[in-house]
Amino acid sequence: PHSFRSRRSPCCCLSTTRAFSMTTIGVLSSAVEIRRFTSGAIYLPAEFNTDAMTFQGAEASDGTFAVLLDASAGSVGFTAASGARWYALPASALAVNWLKVVTGTATAAAATALLCLKT
Repeated sequence: PHSFRSRRSPCCCLSTTRAFSMTTIGVLSSAVEIRRFTSGAIYLPAEFNTDAMTFQGAEASDGTFAVLLDASAGSVGFTAASGARWYALPASALAVNWLKVVTGTATAAAATALLCLKT
């Protein structure tokens, strides 16, 4: 349930879309290689209502993943609004080679979200 898998893109991406789901509080998705991508967006269905979304990154798939921080040492992420929406992936989330998505609440336990990455 935590793996990224390729899907045909429902958006106007020229690259790839990955589906992922979270099952428990603070659970990470599996790692996805993002080194060749320059921008992206995340689609969160309504089940992610008010969930805090953050990211972890590493240089290699088997490397040590750590919380991504911005220049002011705050976690890179956002809080989902109510309802299904697309969110721009924070540029600083694309600074690593491998990315994991983290959610802080169990509200979206079995929901599937999409990560749309563009070159």
